[in-house]
Amino acid sequence: MGFGNGSSMITFCQVLSSLNSSQLELLWSNMCYTFQALFSPLMTKSSDCVVGDAQPSAVSSPLNETQLVSPSALHRVARESSNLRQLACDYSSWVNSTVDAALVTLCSENDQMQFVGQVCNNASLIKKLLSDQQNRWLYAFCSYSSAGASYLVSQFCMYEQWLNQPAQLVDSALLQFCLRFDAPRLTSLICEHTGFLMHLISNPDNWPLMPNCSGSSLPPLFTYPEIEPDYCQYSEWHDAMQITTDILSKCILFDQSGFAREVCQNKTFLNNLLQNKELAWLESHCSTSMVSPSPGPIPSFNLAAWCDYQNWAEKQVDDSVVGLCWQNDQVTFQENVCCKAAVFEKLLENPLNKWLTSVCIDMEQITVTPQVCKYSEWTRPIIVDMTDLALCAEIDPQNFTSKVCANSTVLLNLLANQDNAWLIRYCGNYSVIPTAGGTAGGQTIRPGFSAAEQCLYSSWITSLPNATLLAQCWEKDQANFISSICSNAGVLLFLSREPFTAWVSRICTAITNYTTSPNNNSTTTEPNDCASETLIKQFSLMCPDYLCQPCASQNTVLQMMVHCWVESMNSRMEGLLTTPVTEVLNRAVAATVVILLAVEDSIGPIWQVNTTIGQSALTSVVDYLQRENNQDRKKALLQCFGTVLSHLLQTSRDVSGSELLLMKEYLSLPLSSLKPVLAAAHISTIRLILQYYNSFKNTIKLSKEYQSTMVSVILKTHQATDSKLLLDLGSLLVAVSPDDIKTFPSLQNNDNLREIINTNLDRMSLAQREAFGLWYSKVLSPSNITGGHQSLIRVTGNLIAYLPFQLFQHLSAAQLLDGLDVLQRNTLSPLKQDFIASKLIGTYRNMTAQDLIRLGNVLCLAEAKDLLVYKNTEVFQVIQEIIMNCTLSGLSMPSQLVSDLLLSNPEFKIPSSLSSDRLEEIAPLLPLLGVTFLNGLTTSQLLAALPALSTVPFTPTQASVIVDKLLSNARLPDQLEELGSLIVGVKTETLLSLNSDRLLSAMKAFAQHTPALCRPYMSVFCAPETNAIATKLWGFPEVVSWLDDMEPLLRWTPLICVLSRTPLLVKNLSKTATKPWKTQQAQAIVKAVNTYTNQTKQSFLSLGTLVQGVSCKDLHQLFQADRSPPFVRKILALLRQQPSLLHTALKRCVIEELYPLQFFADLLQDLGAEIALCIPMVIIRLLPADMMDILRKMIVASPQHFLMLTRIQQEILVDKIIQRMNMYTGPFTEEEFRSLDIMAPFVADEVFVQVDRSFFTKNLDYLQRLCYSSSKMEIVARILQEPAVFG
Repeated sequence: MGFGNGSSMITFCQVLSSLNSSQLELLWSNMCYTFQALFSPLMTKSSDCVVGDAQPSAVSSPLNETQLVSPSALHRVARESSNLRQLACDYSSWVNSTVDAALVTLCSENDQMQFVGQVCNNASLIKKLLSDQQNRWLYAFCSYSSAGASYLVSQFCMYEQWLNQPAQLVDSALLQFCLRFDAPRLTSLICEHTGFLMHLISNPDNWPLMPNCSGSSLPPLFTYPEIEPDYCQYSEWHDAMQITTDILSKCILFDQSGFAREVCQNKTFLNNLLQNKELAWLESHCSTSMVSPSPGPIPSFNLAAWCDYQNWAEKQVDDSVVGLCWQNDQVTFQENVCCKAAVFEKLLENPLNKWLTSVCIDMEQITVTPQVCKYSEWTRPIIVDMTDLALCAEIDPQNFTSKVCANSTVLLNLLANQDNAWLIRYCGNYSVIPTAGGTAGGQTIRPGFSAAEQCLYSSWITSLPNATLLAQCWEKDQANFISSICSNAGVLLFLSREPFTAWVSRICTAITNYTTSPNNNSTTTEPNDCASETLIKQFSLMCPDYLCQPCASQNTVLQMMVHCWVESMNSRMEGLLTTPVTEVLNRAVAATVVILLAVEDSIGPIWQVNTTIGQSALTSVVDYLQRENNQDRKKALLQCFGTVLSHLLQTSRDVSGSELLLMKEYLSLPLSSLKPVLAAAHISTIRLILQYYNSFKNTIKLSKEYQSTMVSVILKTHQATDSKLLLDLGSLLVAVSPDDIKTFPSLQNNDNLREIINTNLDRMSLAQREAFGLWYSKVLSPSNITGGHQSLIRVTGNLIAYLPFQLFQHLSAAQLLDGLDVLQRNTLSPLKQDFIASKLIGTYRNMTAQDLIRLGNVLCLAEAKDLLVYKNTEVFQVIQEIIMNCTLSGLSMPSQLVSDLLLSNPEFKIPSSLSSDRLEEIAPLLPLLGVTFLNGLTTSQLLAALPALSTVPFTPTQASVIVDKLLSNARLPDQLEELGSLIVGVKTETLLSLNSDRLLSAMKAFAQHTPALCRPYMSVFCAPETNAIATKLWGFPEVVSWLDDMEPLLRWTPLICVLSRTPLLVKNLSKTATKPWKTQQAQAIVKAVNTYTNQTKQSFLSLGTLVQGVSCKDLHQLFQADRSPPFVRKILALLRQQPSLLHTALKRCVIEELYPLQFFADLLQDLGAEIALCIPMVIIRLLPADMMDILRKMIVASPQHFLMLTRIQQEILVDKIIQRMNMYTGPFTEEEFRSLDIMAPFVADEVFVQVDRSFFTKNLDYLQRLCYSSSKMEIVARILQEPAVFG
């Protein structure tokens, strides 16, 4: 807005100031329509103006001409109508009116001769109709008209015009038409003119249509008169200010290589051009444009290396590689891709490979038929598209005839759509075509149809026809149909109420509209005014000189208006407009900017919005995101405008200012929105996000799930674009899932990436580390390791500690010793630890004390015979100290190793010589030194060291030796807790001499130590002591009130003791029902409950842990009273919660009671593994696959019940499971093995021997914890000795 003359705006603002709030609101509401009218041209791809350097992306995979998809040859039966043209096909009115696509189709089929003459031979009318995408079929239809294809080629295949309109994409249907009828000329132009090729492939739909240009050397077919000869003479460009955007754009388009060489690579010349602010976009173009490679030797092309079809089913293949292999290796490609469903379907997951459906014809039919010809769904009353039916009739005639024509239900449902009336003729080989009954009494349409006999229109007011008769009358008697039905409002009303006849009302309405609309052929002549001059005068605009051009095109005028408005309004807005109006105007400007950016993102930078207002737009976006609270709107902005935002950011080298705030918004998105937004973001934006995170990771608090999702999306979506993106992940590598690590590219030899991984390994889970080890092993072989340098481990770093063992075992002793520090700071599997110890100690027989100290805990894993070599040497004491420290730290070691090495220590030869302090220090070693050593200790030594000894896990015999010494000169401690773990050594007669209070105290001490320490010996040592305590305490009537304290020893309480207290236990049932009773104890208490109380459903549910004691009779009565699913599930839940194993008889009773129920199949999950495994095998073998899978999951979750079965039961059960789960044939894969888990070793030998060897060698630690029969152990041994495993 001009500073000197702003009268128009002042007057405008004065008027606004006189309006009240409601009038202002109404005014700005109405202004929306004005803005809509003003900016509507921006929403279409107009060809009026070409500005900028829009360069379409390069073609990914040039394809040959055989890929052109031929038009569908589906046949439809033409409807006969003598007066159709008078009714609807008034072609003269089509020129000045909008024509419905359905009407065009109708006329082409039913009035073909007139249609060809009036439409196909009228280029202007065809162009008008083709503006509707639904009429694209006209290219193929009219190419066979009387005028022939040559006329249409001359009218539509105007390639110079295509180039003059770079903002308007070439439709794929048009390109396909021109390739068919003007192939030589168009192919030559595509192959010889890079700018033209880039313009065509800017529409992704055209990619599959590109011809094979290999070996083409044809000259250009035409020149371009719009480019003056002197325009692209770069040496004559002396005055940079005289070089316009239009000149640069055309030189880029028509002289791409020369422009890149003479302008982009000449930094001095480029800087001179960039002094013109209007050409600022040129810097971005040159930074991304392709530069011709320097001359040099051309590497040989290895087709087999690129086209490794055998691996395509397991890896991501770039779409350009797919196109390359198709172009150069079609025979093998057809055999290994088109004829292999797995590879074909995986490639189709990439949208850029959709063109394969046109070249793999056989595979297309294989995949299309089940997707389109869904015969099973057609039995329902649904609307099926006529084109789908015709396609199925053409490519699958046998099934179509048997499943459609021979099925009256399907046929009637399809005939409900009047477009499918052609089925009557298609299926006419059948003598009678039945139709729906309905109100017409179920008429039957015979092939010899007579309209006069069957189309009794006068009777339809009382008896409506069925769908088939209605379609027949319309098809065979259209003139009478229209005159009799379309004019009868009553019949139309009835027909509109039924879904299968509602189409009649719609078609009658359309015919009436077409026959009654007046023909308006008048034209108006628009004034030949210059829009820019008019607007400048009207609004008193004072624009910069570079915007005020002579009468420009519509788009240029709008561009100029936006520039002028934005530049002029900022300085005067606050002074002239009120606050409410300013806010509304700001929102309007913001909306305008968004529209302009969206259009630029869609059709290219023809207005240079990004260059002109890029930084302001970015600031506005950040301000909006900070103010907006609706997360869905934020997601929509960041996801839908990802490319636009990347353009706003691409000039920034460092993350700062608005860019920094925008990156923060990306990482503030909720987890549910993160995946789609990052997937849509540009690669440059992803890099900035990673840069921002790594710079502020200490202050950004993201959950592990958030980080994992973020990394997974980046790797799956953007890694294929740039594999070096892994280097930008930095500390986010700790969030990479093991599955994503497997897809990493082959960058193992990249030192920077390896260093990043090594630095972050200590923060990863073991599964992640092993996945990285597996990834790194892909570039190593046994020969690489054995022939590697001694410093291999130190150079490689932490990664080498997680190599699969079959590679790790090839490390030499010298390499292990050199890299020992690296290995020791990582988590090594027990197998690798044993290997290191055996390799080092077994190889080096003269290690120094310093070497042994450096080995540390590794020494404790060595064989005793290897360590005893050092006996009677000065370093043997060092070995003894290391072994002792391992034991004191809790490391499990063979007792023979400890006794052989430690008992020879002079310090332990005379136990009584040890001081109390030294005894406390070596207390954890005492159980390993044996009873003989303990007998040598004195009472004074033991009393002084009692606090330390009370925490050591002695066996009952060892504890008894110590306790006897303690009691020889002293009384039993007042607080038995002081004995700690030694209490297991107190004799029975000593315990029986205590009163009830002391016994309860002793029992608490036993409860703390018995489960962990005595259970292995309970049948010999622990049972007498606990039995004695329990027997004496149950002799007191108060025992019922002591149940909480007695709970740990209930399992050792004799049944006779419980029987004497059952009345008291029943009286206090609420507490009794919560204790862990044994089965016999529970049976006794339940029997007493039945004696003293009336048993009901509710009281049964209150039995709690006593339910295990109910009898089969009680259970039968219970289920007779209530067999409803909810009640049955309550009982089963109660049985699953019992503290002890259920009695076999009770489990069988449950099965016998529930099996007759109709919903027994639904109860399998509720039974639990313990009861389910009691189901007879004759029933289990009949279970379907889904129920068998439920049983498998239950066994894996609770394997102890499966392991309690007999060996023959285990093998039969597993055999039935793998048969039902289809695991019996083929390789025994890792997925199948892990799904069986504890059951895997119980499969048949012929199945087990097929185990995946790579899984076997990489998971030895997992396999070691399973149980194997002798035959399976023999198979395991043979597998381990195979050359491909360990040899």
